[in-house]
This record gives sequence, C-alpha cells and structure tokens, in this order.
Amino acid sequence: MKKVLSLFLILMCICILTGCSYSDLFGKNNNSSGNDNVENNSDSSYDNYEDTPVYEDLEVTKGVPKTIEGSYNDETVTAEITVNDVYWTTKLVPPSPTETYYTYYEANSDEVIQVIEMNVKNIGTKNFTHYVFEGFLSDTCTPTFTYDGGYEYTGATTLELEKNSQGKHDIGVFYTIDPLETKTIYAMTRVPAEVKEKGLTVNLCFGDNKLNILW
Repeated sequence: MKKVLSLFLILMCICILTGCSYSDLFGKNNNSSGNDNVENNSDSSYDNYEDTPVYEDLEVTKGVPKTIEGSYNDETVTAEITVNDVYWTTKLVPPSPTETYYTYYEANSDEVIQVIEMNVKNIGTKNFTHYVFEGFLSDTCTPTFTYDGGYEYTGATTLELEKNSQGKHDIGVFYTIDPLETKTIYAMTRVPAEVKEKGLTVNLCFGDNKLNILW
C-alpha cells in the first residue's frame, strides 16, 4: 500500500511539473480536439477583418459646378465645387487689399506659384473645416501637382483669401465653411519656374477622397 501511495505521489509531482491535468494523468480526454478548437477560433478572426476602405475618385471640371460627396472622420461631407481658374503667379495677395498691412505669399526668384481657385459651397447640414481639403492629414490621399515628364510636387496648401476677424484682408490657413455658406478656396504650391511650360495634372482632396481637377 505504501508503494502504491508513493508511486501515486511521484506521478502527481510529475504532473504538476509538466502541467498535465488529472484526466491527462490517467489518459482520459487525451485528444487534439482542444487544440483544433483553438486553431479554428484563431482562423475565424480573419473573417471579421476589414480591409482599408477604398474611397471614390471625384472629378471637378473648370467652370462646371459639381456636387460631390466625400468622407472624413467617418462622416459624410457634401459640397458644390466650381473651379474658377488655374493659373501661375509670383505673388498671392488678398483681393483688393486697402490696408497697410496684410498677409501674402511670394515666390522666390527661381520659383512660381501654381494656384487652383475654387468656389466651395457647403450644401450639407453641418459645417466642415479646412481639414477636409488638407489631404496631408489623410492616409488615403496626398495632394499632388504632377507635370509632364513626371515631375511631382506634394503637400499643396489650401488657402482662403478674405477679411479676417478684424475686418482686414488676410490669407488664412484655418477656416470653417458653415452649411449653405460659399467661400473661395485657393490651393497653391511653389514649384521651379522651369516647369511652367509643362502640362499639369492636379489631384487634391475632399476629406479622404481624391479630388481630380480637370480643365
């Protein structure tokens, strides 16, 4: 009896050290069904995996008002956008400034400023901010100005030219467009003057959607 008890105690010690259960010790339920269940559960997690959303490419043609709908922060943003003009300049100033002090952008001697001028009317029910047009904050869209030969310039800045809170003309980077409000937005980038004669393709952003400008 003492030998049987000693053998049992030895087996129990082995079981504790190896992590086996009481049923494993006596050969009960010793099958792979538990492991199979674990594998099946881990495999099923892929069934719930969602790919990164694919956002729609939007297009706006110069001089043609178009209603577009985009996504930003899991919300829908809607606007009517009209591209008024696409042009070069060496200095971007507020419209008809009469003040002695105002903000402006000026190109260096070997640069020009590419400008996309747009009227943007918020036809949604909530306001949206400048972030909707600042694609560098988005993982799905980066504003690009691409010229013939593959010359590409990124990080275009969206600007607004109007009177500031003090009633003076200013170029503001931060703005809000309220429902049914229309503002003129200027997207611009500085580029070497030598690309001025090359053809241009512009891809901006509207929320997380690509916004292609055609003219």
